[in-house]
Amino acid sequence: MVVEDESCAVDIACWIYEVYSDLGYTEKQLKNSK
Repeated sequence: MVVEDESCAVDIACWIYEVYSDLGYTEKQLKNSK
């Protein structure tokens, strides 16, 4: 159970990191296009 919970937490953290990176990249892209 503990291992599964840790894996889930890691997956969520990685997903949040990816989304945050995508948002940051999009923001930079919009600024550069202006």
